[in-house]
Amino acid sequence: EQIRICNVAAQMLVFAKRINYKANYDIGEGDGVPIIFIRMISVCKRFNSFCNDAFLPHQLIIDSGMLKEKNLDQTFKTVERASQLRYLQFDMLLKPYVNELNFTRTGWQLNNLLRILSEKKTLKILKIGCSDSEEWMADWNIPLNNSEKCALENVIRLCQNNKLNVVEVNIPLEIETLVQILLNIRTTIRSIKFICYSNYLQDKRVLDLLTACSLIKSIHIDFSDSCKAHDIRQCLVKLANLKNLKMLVLSSQSSKQVSATDLSLTFLHQIQSLHLNNLFMSDTCCERILSNCNNLKEFSADFSEINLDGLLQKSSLPKYLDKLLLTNIAHMSDNGMIEISKSCYLQEIHLSVLDINGLTTKSIFEAFSCNRLRNINTLVLDFPIINDSCVKVI
Repeated sequence: EQIRICNVAAQMLVFAKRINYKANYDIGEGDGVPIIFIRMISVCKRFNSFCNDAFLPHQLIIDSGMLKEKNLDQTFKTVERASQLRYLQFDMLLKPYVNELNFTRTGWQLNNLLRILSEKKTLKILKIGCSDSEEWMADWNIPLNNSEKCALENVIRLCQNNKLNVVEVNIPLEIETLVQILLNIRTTIRSIKFICYSNYLQDKRVLDLLTACSLIKSIHIDFSDSCKAHDIRQCLVKLANLKNLKMLVLSSQSSKQVSATDLSLTFLHQIQSLHLNNLFMSDTCCERILSNCNNLKEFSADFSEINLDGLLQKSSLPKYLDKLLLTNIAHMSDNGMIEISKSCYLQEIHLSVLDINGLTTKSIFEAFSCNRLRNINTLVLDFPIINDSCVKVI
């Protein structure tokens, strides 16, 4: 709708100028302009505000609706005039719909739009392939077609011409493409997300360029099945060299064990958000994290090998922790629930326990009746023992 308003406004502005000129020419400067012309000119000037650069879209999400034939011309014109574009998101998984379009008749191609966007110099956020990345996970070695290759070439050019702060890539990339992207964004990037394959970790350039991103504060890596636990461990050790890193999200397509024993204490002190999705650790690693991550505010992990009671007896939760997400906890009893309730800054809790032997409704009632968890706004307790009394006190 905003695109259509912009184009209508441009046409009305031209019309208004013609009316203004004709009125002054026919009636004369001293005779005044008829009221109807004044009102029409005023309306047209208001519409003209939508044509100014400041009112053009700052965010562009390329979806199937924009690729409809009736919207192509308007989309193309608006993108060309959008001089303050900050956010770009497009999905490479729209191929089933795109292939149905008659590109020769409409003159529209996704690559043409990306080519225009690659010449912009105002973009700060780039997200590619924002659909479910699992569809791409196993297909990383499928060769790209010419259209996809051209699209990625334009992405590289876009990274080169813009000072990007956020980049999310949820599609498989050839290693040379990833290297070129990292090379172009290493001085400005603050947050990055990508799918990682074993050949990435085996190539020294990828991790070297990633650790050269001195301003980066957030890293999200999705490891494919081809990545080995040893490679993930080496990657984690390498990322610990980033002095400004505050948020680290590591996820795996299949469950893998990782180790945190090699992480420096300096890194553990600086990290504020740590998410290990489908990655599990030993008791020793978890104890090291909880004991040394004093500034940790968010923690998510697979505890399928962890006895939570024993862990919390050795080391308590970080003082300022506000988000705790623990899945597949091997064992937790009343003692573990009481220890968790001592964290008065918690705002979000997700707990799922495999062995609830020793866990009763009494501890749940005590944990919430003491009012220490009054800041909770999101609560997920995957316990089969929850009853009406627990729900009432919660």
